[in-house]
Parts: sequence; structure tokens; C-alpha cells
Amino acid sequence: MPTEGNVQHGTILIRVLAGKIRQRVEKRKPQAATDLFRDDGTYQVTPFVEPMRGRTAIYEYWTHVAETERNIQFGYEVLVLTSEAGIARW
Repeated sequence: MPTEGNVQHGTILIRVLAGKIRQRVEKRKPQAATDLFRDDGTYQVTPFVEPMRGRTAIYEYWTHVAETERNIQFGYEVLVLTSEAGIARW
């Protein structure tokens, strides 16, 4: 069971990660953003589509976003945090 200290530490880690993703996505650096994920990481754009699995799929998605989207803005919210994992939306 997560302790208050673990949850606070996890929240800080998610904030740091989200800040790094934000900088890299808003500056249109898909490889730099992708490098923040593990090889087996997942990224899900909405709850209505299957998550992308692995760095290659995540990189391809963010490359497409960098080439086609304008005025990219990034925000996030921590939804769930345990001692094993965290889920945030952005």
C-alpha cells in the first residue's frame, strides 16, 4: 500500500516527466519526447483508441503531430498513483 511519502514522491516524478514531455512536444522534438519512455512504454491519445505500444509507435505519432499540428499546448492531471504505477492525462 502506498504511503503518503510515496504518493508525494510519485506526484513529483509525474510532474517532472510531464514538464519534460511538454517542453519537447511544444518545441516539436518528437525523438526527445519519445526518449522519455521505456522500450515497452505505452501512450494513449484518448480512452477510445488502442494505446500505442513501444517507442517506435510513440515516435511515429509525435512525429506526425509535430508535422501537422499548430499551436501545440500541453497540460496534465494526475489521475491515479500507486507504489507500482501512475496514470496521468494530458
